[in-house]
Amino acid sequence: MFCVRCGRTMNREERRCPNCLASLSNERIAQGEVLDYQLRELGSLTAESMRGPRALKGARSGALVGLFMILSLSIPLTVIGVLVGAAVGWLVGWRHWGQTRSCLVYFASMAGPVVAMAPLWPFGMLDAALTGMFIGIVVQLSD
Repeated sequence: MFCVRCGRTMNREERRCPNCLASLSNERIAQGEVLDYQLRELGSLTAESMRGPRALKGARSGALVGLFMILSLSIPLTVIGVLVGAAVGWLVGWRHWGQTRSCLVYFASMAGPVVAMAPLWPFGMLDAALTGMFIGIVVQLSD
């Protein structure tokens, strides 16, 4: 027998689901109540994966790879690169993104700071694109 609210398998003798405490008698559970339970369950699963080891490892890896912005010889740009790298690495780890998405997100995030802080550096945009790609590769390979 399955619970009509959470779908967990249970014994036929039970009157209440041990997981969600739904009554299993002939009462009908409102559709809104089922939707509310499913949304709470989805929210808790998402929150767990956001703080999970894969996401945290992605943030650490992204911060370390973000140090490639040291090639700009600008300390503020390097600090921004590390911070943005940690954020992008966390996203890549949490959402299981690949290197293409991480490259695009990191490049889009770093385009403004590179132009503002190192306008005479000819390889700034290339460094930002390659750093984003390396973040995606490192996080994928660290699984």
